Amino acid sequence: MVTEMNQSAGVDLGMEQVPVVTAKHINELILHYLVESGYEHSAFVFANETEYVAPESVEIPFGSLVSFLQKGLQFYAIETHVKLDGSVVADCEEPFSLVNTHKCKSKRLQAGAGTLTTAAAQTGASPSSSPKNGNEGAAVTVEANQTAARSTSTNLGDDSKMEVDPAKSSLDTTLLGGHKAEIVSCSWNPESDILASGSGDSTARIWNLTSSPSTYRLLKHPQIEGENQYIKSLDWNASGSHLATGTSDGIARIWTKQGAPVLSLSKHKGSIMCLKWNPNGNYILTGSEDKTMVVWDAQTGEIVQQYNCHSGVILDVDWRNATSFASSSARGPICICDLKSKKPTMRLEGHESEVNVIKWDPNGLLLASCSDDRTAKVWDIKNDRVVCAHTFAEHTREIYTLKWSPGLFSANPLIATGSMDTTVKLWDVNVGKCTYTLKHHVGPVITLSFSPDGTYLATGTNDDSVALWSVKTGTLIRTYQTDTGVNEVCWNNNGTRLAAGYRDGTVRVFDIKR
Repeated sequence: MVTEMNQSAGVDLGMEQVPVVTAKHINELILHYLVESGYEHSAFVFANETEYVAPESVEIPFGSLVSFLQKGLQFYAIETHVKLDGSVVADCEEPFSLVNTHKCKSKRLQAGAGTLTTAAAQTGASPSSSPKNGNEGAAVTVEANQTAARSTSTNLGDDSKMEVDPAKSSLDTTLLGGHKAEIVSCSWNPESDILASGSGDSTARIWNLTSSPSTYRLLKHPQIEGENQYIKSLDWNASGSHLATGTSDGIARIWTKQGAPVLSLSKHKGSIMCLKWNPNGNYILTGSEDKTMVVWDAQTGEIVQQYNCHSGVILDVDWRNATSFASSSARGPICICDLKSKKPTMRLEGHESEVNVIKWDPNGLLLASCSDDRTAKVWDIKNDRVVCAHTFAEHTREIYTLKWSPGLFSANPLIATGSMDTTVKLWDVNVGKCTYTLKHHVGPVITLSFSPDGTYLATGTNDDSVALWSVKTGTLIRTYQTDTGVNEVCWNNNGTRLAAGYRDGTVRVFDIKR
């Protein structure tokens, strides 16, 4: 169902009347498609939920929705193959799809007036020098205005190989390539410069950035009925010795830091939406599309506790301490649970829509939450009593993400919120007011991350940019512009590197100069 799309969209085509697209028009096309396809019940429900009222006279040709999508896909194909510098990607062999991220596979680049650029020409190597080891990520890639790094592999004596990634580096940016679909999750190892990335191509990768050139381990997950699945969540334990991944098949998996599989945790009947290790590293908590949560023994793989306290998809979970945690869902209150009980010990009611993110403060006394109801809340939980200490209601659209600042928490606790209204707000929890509104992005802010010392805030959006802000002054320090949207940003443990996962399947690592 299309909602809140009241703005006109059009271009100057030399016409007296500019083409206009409204939510009503799109809903009409969807409704006619359902009727044409014989989905009468679905059409009835859709018309009821959108409160559709048929106009007195409307003529929608048969197959209009499919026709518009096909034409839009053709335009997208043309737009994608024309780079910002005017060069054109020629001979792309990868088909376009409405549901998958397109990543060009081209034998050549037609730059300007037809100049051919090959990997051999850029690296100074002969075509026969490219490695042929049959492993993902080992092939040399060619992109406009970038140098393709040669890739090799080292046999470690088992089925898994450590491979040199096809990274393209500048003075302060390292580009990690190899994933075949968008990056949906990434996380730094808490003890070293090792980065995990999860993608929609059924794989996760553990990148070792402590050496040059950087290397990675490929963590393969099975496909579902021949289709790739998403690595929707991944998390390191506190010591950095093990990584857990949660996927579309409802199975959580534990891996060593070296990429060796340890355990598969299977109970859920839907995708795993979120996953967290507890602080002690002996339990893993998973939240699923099936509306349940499971606590697992990380050593044995046995179920410690299962919770069925939500009526909607589990959207986020966060440990308060080693044995208690909070959870949020697409419907209903936030739940506080303890492993000693099969039922929640508290329910926090107040949000009027789905609660996207919940985060405990470092002391485990305050819980912050953000919602599609355009508010963020701070809950004060002491002695089994809960009080909503603050409701922050200055955003004009849904709040998608939220983080506590780790720096000088006891003296000046701060919360950052990122919204669909394209802004980021910093909130002083002591006084309950907004200290800064950070404006730069033109698209929804879907990810943000404080540096470990709380000095900087990194934000990312689908407007193709990552921004770096001063928390003290609220000023924009730097932006990193690309030609693809950002899904996640995260800092390494000492704040010298910032990683960003992109929709084109790449991970970029920015060196932050102090």
